Amino acid sequence: RIFCLTYNMAQKILLITPKIDETHDDLAFAALWAKAFSDAGFDVQVICTYRGACSLRFPVYSLGGERGVSRLGQFLNFQKLILSLDYDRVFVHMTPRWLAAGVAHDKVTTSGMPVRVAAADGKTREMVLTALGLAPEVPTVLITSGKEGVGDYTLVVESLARHHQGPLQIIAVCGANARQQALLNVLRMALQKRLPAPVTLKVCGVVPHGDLLAWMRMADLLITKAGGMTPAEAFAVGTPTILLDVVSGHERENAALFVRLGVA
Repeated sequence: RIFCLTYNMAQKILLITPKIDETHDDLAFAALWAKAFSDAGFDVQVICTYRGACSLRFPVYSLGGERGVSRLGQFLNFQKLILSLDYDRVFVHMTPRWLAAGVAHDKVTTSGMPVRVAAADGKTREMVLTALGLAPEVPTVLITSGKEGVGDYTLVVESLARHHQGPLQIIAVCGANARQQALLNVLRMALQKRLPAPVTLKVCGVVPHGDLLAWMRMADLLITKAGGMTPAEAFAVGTPTILLDVVSGHERENAALFVRLGVA
């Protein structure tokens, strides 16, 4: 969930985010957002819970997560910063608790997930699925669960096969979860024997974002966790989505919101 505010040029922007780490596969975009504000001419400052690799040329204040500072210590550090920094507008990303810890509410408004989905590159469903060795005419399900590939993919695959009548293709993107990928690869033949004959399983590891988005466009159904970005991209391209309840906290809140809105 993202809380942000409307703003005008030449204002002082304060970004509050869990992590600034330009090498992080899932959260590097926070540094990109901050840089985009700076490149547009805003005076930018950042408060983050954890600071990793960072080459930003404006102040980035860490609350000490990377040094093992306790939650109380982080709260006290936040109080010192929020009372001393000068800012016109605040952008609070995924950490709404800081709204109750001293952020001026009149400088904050609520916004949705900022998603920029590139236009389709002209490739048809037939072209995309044929390149994967799959049949364009067969219903296709895409399973992806972030870089970590969390969740019980085997259970999901077997459940899909049991409840779907007729041919089915399943693309399982495991990300950097080598154990998940190895398990599916080892079990693929056994799964194929247990599953109905018309069910095809394709197992992948880390996939370039452009390819994943192309597969998402062509899929008849996406199954993913409620991290926010992937579901938002699916909603943007119109792919029906089922959310896995595998991560608590803000992802469970995301899932509840998406269900209330009728988009998942």
